[in-house]
Amino acid sequence: TFSNQLAKNSESMSFLEGLRVLELSECKLQDAGLKALLASGHLQRVHRLRLDYNSLKAKSVDALLGWDRVGELEWLDLSANKLFAEQLAPLLGAKQLSALRHLGVGGGVLAALDGVVLLADSLALPKLESLDLSSNRLAGGGDLRPLIQCQQLASLRRLVLKDNEVGGFGGLCLRDGPWQHLRELVISDNSATSALAELAKGAWPELSRLSYTP
Repeated sequence: TFSNQLAKNSESMSFLEGLRVLELSECKLQDAGLKALLASGHLQRVHRLRLDYNSLKAKSVDALLGWDRVGELEWLDLSANKLFAEQLAPLLGAKQLSALRHLGVGGGVLAALDGVVLLADSLALPKLESLDLSSNRLAGGGDLRPLIQCQQLASLRRLVLKDNEVGGFGGLCLRDGPWQHLRELVISDNSATSALAELAKGAWPELSRLSYTP
């Protein structure tokens, strides 16, 4: 467990120097721990940062935006934290994250339609290729509509919608999205997979993987 006590002791984190990937899932990091970690100066090569299930709140967004390495970050997972969509908005539209290729905001962070609308309105990540929206209570085409109309997602290669209730109609609506270069779709709603399988070749000519996760 990467506890707050460890995070507050900068000297004990020298072993992190040189790492390109740092995954701290379910480590009880919290805002104070993340702030100390980012300010330690030991993450100068990190390009991939996994921070899901760490009870992070709005101050963690501020810490990330103030981090001198945030512009080099290519992979970020903030799923299942105590963040609301409106708190994430400054991060989603930050020019500093111009290198980000993967974003994880699952686990109820978006909390259905209102959060998806904020995501679509705020998003300004020009290199985003992978988006994980797992477990956000998305249901049918209505909740997906803001994403489908979001041209900022045109660069997507991978879309994860598992543990939602997309349904067959929602699956059909996905074909109208801007992601013409989609290569992988992960979904866990069996009622949608048959519709998607029929549409895949015509809607997404580059699709090579359609995953159903029970």
